[in-house]
Amino acid sequence: MGLKFFSLSKKKIAATPTSSSTTTTTTNNKAPAKNSPRALQEPAILNRIFDHIQDDSETLHQSVILVCRQWYYLNQSRIRRELIWVDDAKNNSSKSFDKLITRLPQATMLKWHSNDPQLKNKYTLKLIQALEGNRDRYQQSRNPTAAPAASSKKSKTPLKNDGHLSHFELTYSGLLFLKALPLLQSLTSLRLLIVGSDTFRLAAVLAACPNLLSLQLESTTGTIQLPSPWASPSYTAPLPLQSLILENVIFSQTELENLLKSTPHLKVLQLRNLRESANSSTSLYSWHGLIAQLRTLQISLRSVHFSVYGQPMEDEREKVLVVAPRSSEWAFRSFDLTPTVSYYLREIPNFVTTLELIAPGRLDPGHGLELHQFLCSSPHLLHLKATQSVCLIERMDIHRRWSPSSRAGVNVDRTAGIWACRNLKTLHIRVHNLGSPAIQDSPVRSRILYGYISRVLPMLQDLYLYELENEPGLSLDLFGGMCFFARLQHLESFRLGIGKNDQMVRPGDISWMLASGRTTLSKSERGECVLTWQQLLMSDNAQEAKRVASLNGRDYVGELYGSSSVKTLVEPQLIASLSQLGLLLDVKAWVDQMNSKQGYICWPKLKFLTVYQPLTSTFTLAKGYTRVGKVAASDLDCRINDDIGAMMR
Repeated sequence: MGLKFFSLSKKKIAATPTSSSTTTTTTNNKAPAKNSPRALQEPAILNRIFDHIQDDSETLHQSVILVCRQWYYLNQSRIRRELIWVDDAKNNSSKSFDKLITRLPQATMLKWHSNDPQLKNKYTLKLIQALEGNRDRYQQSRNPTAAPAASSKKSKTPLKNDGHLSHFELTYSGLLFLKALPLLQSLTSLRLLIVGSDTFRLAAVLAACPNLLSLQLESTTGTIQLPSPWASPSYTAPLPLQSLILENVIFSQTELENLLKSTPHLKVLQLRNLRESANSSTSLYSWHGLIAQLRTLQISLRSVHFSVYGQPMEDEREKVLVVAPRSSEWAFRSFDLTPTVSYYLREIPNFVTTLELIAPGRLDPGHGLELHQFLCSSPHLLHLKATQSVCLIERMDIHRRWSPSSRAGVNVDRTAGIWACRNLKTLHIRVHNLGSPAIQDSPVRSRILYGYISRVLPMLQDLYLYELENEPGLSLDLFGGMCFFARLQHLESFRLGIGKNDQMVRPGDISWMLASGRTTLSKSERGECVLTWQQLLMSDNAQEAKRVASLNGRDYVGELYGSSSVKTLVEPQLIASLSQLGLLLDVKAWVDQMNSKQGYICWPKLKFLTVYQPLTSTFTLAKGYTRVGKVAASDLDCRINDDIGAMMR
């Protein structure tokens, strides 16, 4: 990289015989160059470089900050240190709260789910007080005379881990945000999820958070009023804002168009399910008027969405070609992902890499058919968030080993297919099946889902699986095949289901999740589970033989990829690996491999594991495992290093 952390230049000069005058001249001529820092030691230059990789947390954590003390110090504000606090009277404790307060000065991200609209909870008041301390430290750091010298090589003072709170996500109702707003000067990203309805003054937020790059406002159960003005008339300097997402809001479009004059760097503009005013007889919003303003200001967006609650989406072609011609990131309401929209997306010169389905509204009559077909023909997709749509498990059952009879009155194309997005990193989906609820607990259903995802999407980092019908829930035991997810070597966050699930599991069913799952004891426990399957395996084999005989030589997979609606290139080795999808024999083969000398490594990068817990809960691997197995925490081992603890060692 051209960096040197020591120099031998003095020894070389001393060993070279020269005259006094020559030495003086040489020293004088070279002194400026010798004392000038190299380009890659200049903090200003380094910061410009690091800004380009600040979204790559893995590179920052595992490579950049380990190069030298200077690089470590300069990246303290970029290292992601996330804290989560949920107001929960049953689980909150002074010990856990004190731990959070201790770590707050080092945190760069805070997620706060508040159930205290009147600000009477003692933890709420103490957390606000802690944010005041954060604000004071940030203001002090803005004073150059108080800031430590990052490039000093002689300093023996250990570098502190102090970061600035740059990301804040708050779920609340009532007065909490008004109280917290003056304390958030350091923010670059703000997301507010308002429970119920509220009035929100945008001008106050932009004034209190002058460095804001991303702003997201949404109401979960009501509407948000955004009264005029959105910006102070006296403030004419451009805003750094790059992303603006508004959902279930009411406002005057004139205010938005005026704000756009001050946001030349805007790249993401998503206006989701805008609400009309009950006092207005005409619509407040005009997509064509917004297009005209964006054209006038020459703002080229990377991602755009515009929808009005209860109204169909306007022509997508105009959005693609005029507003965001180079866009690879798209958001739609699930029922707006029509065949026409899918066709337009496939025509985009720059392939779609990010797709989000948002804002529940009227039902999707195709039960996610367009989404499924899009996934089967989109090899470049990297991120999918579609918890407002459904993914039918029947469409993953490529061998039709489970596909149950459809419910009365439901006539939907359930043709299976293999998704083409082999490099997908983010998958947030809500799964469903159209068979009778009475067969929800079939282990074949879970094996198909787990086996399909683990084989078809091997690069997943962020996996959230929800269910449209949460009872009895997806299988958690070894028999149901959740152990297939041990194949996902890049997984960092895994959430399965929400709410309560009363399944009881044995240690042998779930110990594979931990490092201790590779011990002789854990292998023995899994082996004992498999021994109980002998009769089940025989029954499974008999049913499979009947299925094959009933086909009369018919090849479902071969027919599938002769269908133009889902035609795509699928690797022969992938099809071969899915040959036993849904069978108990598939689980046994994987367990045998886990118990072999070759063994396995499960989730080397996993940070969070949350299984059938409230949506507001997020747990580290050890605590998440405890919640799944209902076993003593003292019996667990955890290899998830706490970022803060690791940095302070």
